[in-house]
Amino acid sequence: MKPDNTVSVKEWQKDIRMSYTEAYHRPHRSTWEDVDEMREALATEHSEDVPDELRELVAYLSSMKERKISDKKGQFPGALNDRDIDALEKIAGDRLPPDPVRVIRLHLELYDEYADGKLDDEDLHVLKKYGKLEHGDTISRDIIVPDDIPLYALHYMIQRAFGWQNSHLRNFKLPDDRFQAMTGGNTAMWSRLVGVLFRSPLMDEEDEFWADDYNGGSFKNWLRKKYTGPYLSQCHGEGIISCLEDMTELGMDEEYYVMYSTAYNRETRKYDGEEYVSEVVRVHDYGGKKQPEPRPWHNKDEVPYRVEVVKLGQVPSEGMKFVFERNPMALLERLPVGAVLAAGRFHLPDDCSEEERKYVDEQIIGSGDELYRLSEKKIKHIKDMDIDSPYMQVLPMPVTDALLYNYDFGDNWRIRITASENCADLVESGRITQAELDRAHVKCREVYRPVLIARDGEMLVDDVGGIHGFTEFLKNINPELKGMGPEEKEEAKREKRESLEWARYLGWRNNKGSGTINFL
Repeated sequence: MKPDNTVSVKEWQKDIRMSYTEAYHRPHRSTWEDVDEMREALATEHSEDVPDELRELVAYLSSMKERKISDKKGQFPGALNDRDIDALEKIAGDRLPPDPVRVIRLHLELYDEYADGKLDDEDLHVLKKYGKLEHGDTISRDIIVPDDIPLYALHYMIQRAFGWQNSHLRNFKLPDDRFQAMTGGNTAMWSRLVGVLFRSPLMDEEDEFWADDYNGGSFKNWLRKKYTGPYLSQCHGEGIISCLEDMTELGMDEEYYVMYSTAYNRETRKYDGEEYVSEVVRVHDYGGKKQPEPRPWHNKDEVPYRVEVVKLGQVPSEGMKFVFERNPMALLERLPVGAVLAAGRFHLPDDCSEEERKYVDEQIIGSGDELYRLSEKKIKHIKDMDIDSPYMQVLPMPVTDALLYNYDFGDNWRIRITASENCADLVESGRITQAELDRAHVKCREVYRPVLIARDGEMLVDDVGGIHGFTEFLKNINPELKGMGPEEKEEAKREKRESLEWARYLGWRNNKGSGTINFL
C-alpha cells in the first residue's frame, strides 16, 4: 500500500532503514528481537540485580506484542494514541516496532506576549490576506511526535516546521503562573529544581550548544537527524550532579537590593498600578565594597518605589532575571516533552470538556515542593553512585498544560505548545481524515520521527523583525499595483524582487498550503 501520494514506498522503506541506524548521539533502537532477548535474559537465575524499571518496560513491551484489542477500541474519529494496533498494522504491512512506545499530537501556535497572546488586528488581516492563514487566528502547526522526544530535539523540529534556520538563541519555559507555582515565588525553591526541571544559568557555553554541530551539506537533512529518535542528550551541563555543583557556587546568603516599582496606570494616568520587581542588585560588589541603593532611572519624582535587602534565596523568582546573565526560567532540554507537558485525552486542553479538563489537571504536579519530594530519592541515588550518566537522570511528571518556546531574543518569536493524546478536533473539522491520520501515525512509529499533519499559515523567515516585520514582508512581496503610477509600480516591483531575494538567501520557501501532510 502506498502510504501517501507525496511519499513513495521506496522512500518510506529507506526512511525506516535509516531510523535504525545509529548516528551522532543516537543510541540503539529497540526491535522485537531485542525485546525477546531481554525477556529471556530476565528469566535467568542471574537477573536479581536488574532494575525494576527495565523489568516493567520489558513486561509492557511484551504485552504490546501479544495483546488483543477489541473491535470497538480506537474506532472514534481522531483516534491516535488510542488507535487499534491492528488497524495500523494493516498499513504498516508488518508488526509495528516496539520503540517508540507512545505518540502524541502537539499543537504549536505563534503568539504575541504583548497582546494577551493574540496577534493584533492589522497583522491578522495581512496573514489572512497574504499569509495562507485559513483555519485560525494565528500561524500554527499540528505534529505527531514520539512522546519521548526531548526539548532539544523539539527545538530542531520547530525550526523545520516554521521555516527558521537555527541562527539564533532559544529557550523553553513555563507560563508565568506555572513558573511561580514551581518556584514558590522565590530563588531558594528554584535552586532545588535546577537539574530536575530548570537549566543552570551557570552552564558552560560548550555544554549549552553541544548539539549545534552543523558543518555544511543539506541543512534539512542535518535537522532531520537531530529530531529522529531514539533520543539521548549528551549535554553534561544538564546532569543533576553538574547542576548541584553549580548551585553550591551561588552563595544563597549573599545580600541583594530588590527594588519594587509601581506600574503606570493608563486609566488614572498615574503611577498607581501594580507593584513589580524592577531591579535586583548585589549589596556588595565582587570586591566587597557596598553599593548604593538602586533608584528608578526615569521620572524619579513621580515613580513610587521601595527597596528591600534580602538574601539571594529570598529574591522573588520574577527578579531572578536581573541576577543571572542567562535566563533562569529556561527548562532542561534533555527532558522528554511527555515528562513536562500534560496532554488532553481527545482534545487540546484549551478546548475540551470539564471532564477532560479534570483529566489534564490530574496529570499536573501542583508545586515545586511536591516535584522535589517525588525526585529526591532518584537524586540521592545518582549522588551516591556519583555517575552523572545521561541514561540515569531525573525525569519529572508533567508540570504544565502549555509550554512556551522563544526563538531569536531580538525578533522575539514565541510559540505556545499544547498537546493531546488523540486528534478528534482535526478529524471532526475535516482538516485531516482518519486514514491520513493513521498513515501519519504509522510513519511516526516506524521512522521514529515527527510527522506534520496540519498547518495553517506561511513559513516564517529569520531576521525579519518578528511578527510585525513578517507581515510587512508579506505586503512587500504582494504589492497592490492597482492605482499606482508608473514610477510607484516600478518601485513596488523592485522592493518585491529584493525582498524575495533576501528571504530566499535566508532559506525561506513558500508554504505548500494548509492541511498538507509533511513527513518531516
